[in-house]
Amino acid sequence: MLSSSRYRLILFVQVCLLLFDLLLNAFADFLRQDSSILLLLFIIQDGLQVLAVTLLLVSLFQTNVFQAGFVELLFDRFRTTVFIAMLYFLLTLIVQIYVLSTRWFQPMKHYWAKGLPFFFISQRFCSCIYYYLYKRAMLRISDPRFYDDEWINHKVNLIT
Repeated sequence: MLSSSRYRLILFVQVCLLLFDLLLNAFADFLRQDSSILLLLFIIQDGLQVLAVTLLLVSLFQTNVFQAGFVELLFDRFRTTVFIAMLYFLLTLIVQIYVLSTRWFQPMKHYWAKGLPFFFISQRFCSCIYYYLYKRAMLRISDPRFYDDEWINHKVNLIT
């Protein structure tokens, strides 16, 4: 079972990662005077998104359910979160590439390339879903049932 202090640390780090991602999505346009700084921030954002998903997966791997080999039980509960996280990461990369490639030499020019509004709106919409599902998943993984062998036995008896 995860110790309380250890789980609090993981939870705090995950909330900080989500908060940084949210703030960068909200305020990155104010930093577009220097494209190299924006590129650096985008690289950091992408790295932190990968770190956030990695922390979630590590939390899943530490459960007794996973260690007992019942990955399907965990996959059923957290499949949507992992899928949305991958979709959000992909949309974030597309928007970042679009923004940097169209505004690199003239960062203050308001030019929206074809397709950029669609990907921009899709990425922002997906970010709301990602933040909700990720926060829900990181709180659900603290459920003591995932660390209790009795719950696993009950689920196995229901399946068979």
